[in-house]
Amino acid sequence: MAPRKGAKKAEVAVEPAQSSSEAPVEKKKRGKRGAEEPETKKASPVKKGSPKKAAEPEDGAPKRGRGGKKKADPPAPEDTSPAKKARKEEGAEVDATPKKAKASPKKRGATKKTAAKSAKSPVANGAGAKAGGRGRKKAVPEEEAPKPETPKAGRGKRAAAPVEENNADSTSSPPKAKKGRSAAKAPADKAKSPPKRGKKKAATKTSGEENGVEKEAEEPEVEVKKKTAKPRSNATSTDYSKIDFSHEKAFKLKIASWNVSGMRAWITKGGLEYVEHEKPDIFCLQEIKCKSDDMPPEARVKGYHPYWLCHGGYAGVAIYSKAMPMNVTYGIGDAELDEDGRVCTAEFEKFYLVCVYVPNAGRGLVTLPKRLRFDEKFQAFVSKLDQNKPVIICGDMNVAHQEIDLANPKTNKKNAGFTQEERDSLTKLFCLGFVDTFRHLYPKQAKAYTFWTYMMNARSKNVGWRLDYFIVSQRLAPAVVDSIIRSPVMGSDHCPIVGLFDF
Repeated sequence: MAPRKGAKKAEVAVEPAQSSSEAPVEKKKRGKRGAEEPETKKASPVKKGSPKKAAEPEDGAPKRGRGGKKKADPPAPEDTSPAKKARKEEGAEVDATPKKAKASPKKRGATKKTAAKSAKSPVANGAGAKAGGRGRKKAVPEEEAPKPETPKAGRGKRAAAPVEENNADSTSSPPKAKKGRSAAKAPADKAKSPPKRGKKKAATKTSGEENGVEKEAEEPEVEVKKKTAKPRSNATSTDYSKIDFSHEKAFKLKIASWNVSGMRAWITKGGLEYVEHEKPDIFCLQEIKCKSDDMPPEARVKGYHPYWLCHGGYAGVAIYSKAMPMNVTYGIGDAELDEDGRVCTAEFEKFYLVCVYVPNAGRGLVTLPKRLRFDEKFQAFVSKLDQNKPVIICGDMNVAHQEIDLANPKTNKKNAGFTQEERDSLTKLFCLGFVDTFRHLYPKQAKAYTFWTYMMNARSKNVGWRLDYFIVSQRLAPAVVDSIIRSPVMGSDHCPIVGLFDF
């Protein structure tokens, strides 16, 4: 038994010899590295110092446990004990905590290196802690452990991220709100910061003052719009009590003519009331836009014989006469031009009455050729009638003959209704032996118009055109008593015209 004990002692003696031989080698290495540390620690001593010392246990972790100046280092049986598992778990926790500290970019490298130490062996963590004491900062791993608990204290620029998520925290601590960028971006902070409160208060004050002013200013603006809206739509209501329908001169025949721009619309606007006040012997309408089959019952005026001509939902003419005419014809004898339904002729004992709605040249003068061809055919038609009896032409001629017949002649010379071609065409009709009754009686009367556009308050400003005429054969000119323009009568973009005759 004794020799066996001696053998054990010999084994124990051999082990320190090996450790002693290894110890000086380690001292030299450590001395060299300790001399190199100040050079490497210029940029960041904590980062560069820790990895170099951590590299020692990686190369030979068991050697450090056996050899070294400190005797407490070699607990070999403890490495296999269950305490090792607990230390590994602690190391795992330490590894997890620095990984969470990604919010601070400066210490990412340090946390990764300390994690490598703890993952390999718990002894390396202890050695690293002791070796870390030689550096400028002591117990570096102990300081890094609470960092993940409070990495959002606003040390780095990225620490403001949680402040954005928790507005209550940012408002409770004003210094944290100042450090984080998100505190300036958060709408809650804007509302609570005193300079921004002033801005918002000023905004609300200005908005409140503006609202107050606008309410007072909007009322007259709305009133102005209401006032201007009626003239733009050409007011439909007519105050007949302000119109004098009496006549100083005696006459035997009264003929009225009106472009109603739609029979149905004209009736709903009180157009039939005009007939009751004017009481014409013959009443001619243009642009009725309604077929005879679709004519409303109100269109049959008591005491008049109606004659309607309309082939579609546009154009169309009509004649209402108290005395039944001898004959009524439709069109001018041209199949193509008569498709629109623009001419209706009633023959009476002493004259022919022609109700006409001349085609418009159109925007951009697209239908000017058609209009000029219609004028030519129409002039030939009425000239033939004039050979038998005098002719009275009434209706919408769709042309202002002279500059006095419209408000803005200079700006409309190339527009439909005042082109030189249209004016010359009407001049040809007058050269065929026909007379414009209004200019015959009132050659120099200006601002006498029968049409106003719905735009730009044209009617209220009296910016209009004289497009509606009473044109008679020259031999009937002496029998013309008066030619009247009923501009106060509303209900269409045209107004009625009246011709008084004594024959």
